[in-house]
Amino acid sequence: MFAEMIFSVIAFYLLYSIFEKTQASEIIYLAVFIFAVGLDSIRFWLILFDMAFTYSDRLIVCQNLIIFAKVIAPLAMMLLVTMSEPEQRQNIEKNIFIIFIVSLLFGIFIPINTGSLLPNFSCNHAYHKGINSSIVILTFSSLLLLISSNNKKGISHKVTIGFGLMEFGFQILSHSISIAGLILGVCMLYSGTFLYLKSMHNVYLWNYS
Repeated sequence: MFAEMIFSVIAFYLLYSIFEKTQASEIIYLAVFIFAVGLDSIRFWLILFDMAFTYSDRLIVCQNLIIFAKVIAPLAMMLLVTMSEPEQRQNIEKNIFIIFIVSLLFGIFIPINTGSLLPNFSCNHAYHKGINSSIVILTFSSLLLLISSNNKKGISHKVTIGFGLMEFGFQILSHSISIAGLILGVCMLYSGTFLYLKSMHNVYLWNYS
C-alpha cells in the first residue's frame, strides 16, 4: 500500500525523465497503469486516517476507487500491447476515455460489503470471483500477445520479462493478505518496472538513433 504510493512517485519521475521527448503510445498507457497503482495505495490512507473500521461515505468512495484501479490497470496494459502501433496514435484519447468509463462503471455500480473488510484493507464486493478471474485472464493474454509481438519485431526479451513482472507484481501486491505476498509483489513490481523502462529506452535509442 505505502509501497504503491512511493512506487507511483518514482515511476512517474523516471517515466518523465527518460521519455520526456518520446511521443510513443506505450508511454501514455504505461502512465495510466502507474496512475492505477498509485490510486490503489488509497488503502494506506484508510489506515492512516482510521477509516478502515468505520462505516462512512468516505470509506465507500475509497473502495469504489480501489475497484476502479483494479480494473483500469490491466485494461491499460492490454492497450499498451494491442494499440501502440504508430497508426493507432490518433486513437489514444478515445481508448483511454473508454477504459476510464468502463472502470468507473465497475467502481460505482459493483455492490460493496463494507462490513467485510479483508486483511489488505479492501472490502469484499459482489462478483469478486468473476472480476478477479477476468483480470487474471486479461493479464495473461496481454503477456502472451506481447511475447508474440516482440518475437516478430525482434525486441529484447527483457522488455517482455519486465512487463510480466510489472503486471503480476501489481496483481499480487493488490490482492495479497500476507507479508510474504506483499514482499514478493513489491519486488516484482519495482524490478519489473525498472527493467521495462530501461529496456524500452534502449529500444527507442536503437530505433531512432
